[in-house]
Amino acid sequence: MADTAPAWIFSDGHSGNLKQALALSRLLGLSAKAKQVTLTGLDRWLAPTLKAANPDRVLLEQGETLRHWLGAHQAALAIGCGRVAAAALRSLKTLQPNCQTVQILTPGCNPDYFDAVVCPQHDRLRAPNVLHTLGAIHTLELDLPAQSNQSQALLLLIGNPTRHAPWTANQLHALLAQIQNWDGAIWISLSRRSDPEIQRTLHAHPVAKHPRTELFPPLQDAALTAENPYMQWLTQARQIVVTPDSVNMLSEAVATRANVFSPWRSALGSKLARFHTAIDARVEQSLLLQSACSAQAPLADTKALVQRLRSLLESR
Repeated sequence: MADTAPAWIFSDGHSGNLKQALALSRLLGLSAKAKQVTLTGLDRWLAPTLKAANPDRVLLEQGETLRHWLGAHQAALAIGCGRVAAAALRSLKTLQPNCQTVQILTPGCNPDYFDAVVCPQHDRLRAPNVLHTLGAIHTLELDLPAQSNQSQALLLLIGNPTRHAPWTANQLHALLAQIQNWDGAIWISLSRRSDPEIQRTLHAHPVAKHPRTELFPPLQDAALTAENPYMQWLTQARQIVVTPDSVNMLSEAVATRANVFSPWRSALGSKLARFHTAIDARVEQSLLLQSACSAQAPLADTKALVQRLRSLLESR
């Protein structure tokens, strides 16, 4: 695999999946073009677990089928993230056997259908071509400034409660009451997954209207037309508080030099609990006062992952 070879990226378009695939292509030093995938017919339910997706029922943008698209494009490397992408990669491999395929996240089928599978270690997937990450793939090891996380700000990253990470609007309300005592700036970022009740709880709390507080999306900009300050906030905040549901946001938070706190961890499902256990040494047990914060060593494994992935692909 040549470093200059282009990479094709396949995902369902969800930001968490697309972001990881783009990050991996960048870490590999490859230019990449992303394609959003939709499965149709029975493939929506059966692929990739029980069968290879029919390339005539794997749709890309503007309704183009994977078979038609591959008639005009040769891929040297294809990266996918998520179950829908795994179905597309498995189908692609039947038409272009020489294209190397890398699947991010557990595919739901035998890893042997791909040249490499990259998934978090808490998924407990084992095979010779499976590489493990601590959590989500990101580029913080490339992007973290030498003098990072030195502002006097606290960053709160809010995801959404899930079956495996249950929490309530009342718990969020109590957390907001805690962080409003922070002496410096308070930055709050809502995920696209945050449901309306969570948004209403935040917007109704006094901390949201405090002059020291900045929100994204802003209260007056529900359409997300403002530029997202997420990466700037992530690399500047002295303390980062992350709801426990998001592996992606927690993976990035612990890769900074900030003090990181994640509340409500006692009710986590087993797989998510294993991830939290893996990063436990890097996560504070409670919210800190500004005076108690100190620079932390970033916890990141992406550079080592890329070295292992290069060796695996070259061997195949």
